[in-house]
Amino acid sequence: PPLAAFAATTFFGQLLAQEFHRWSHTPASQLAPWQRWLQARGIAISTPEHCRHHKPPFAAHYCILSGFLNPLLDSEPVLFWRRLEALFFRITKVEPNCWKGEQGASIRARAMSL
Repeated sequence: PPLAAFAATTFFGQLLAQEFHRWSHTPASQLAPWQRWLQARGIAISTPEHCRHHKPPFAAHYCILSGFLNPLLDSEPVLFWRRLEALFFRITKVEPNCWKGEQGASIRARAMSL
């Protein structure tokens, strides 16, 4: 039962995250009032908060559930996303998109130094 409860909670959380993410790409006029209410209170990620992730160098604001943890996960000394990128790069040798382009070299150097 504990493993089943964990799996159910994880799957439900993932379902919510994907749905909240979809809402962040949906015009407010197409959302129900209760959906806009959740976004306005930071329970579901808002369009402006999520749009910060879609700006070059695409290296921050990855949380798609509420965005509440973005400041913590993007901050020093946590640098969660840089650490995760470095881990996946070391395993797969595939560079994340934020390591590419003009600003990418400094982001890559930072990640690989952790």
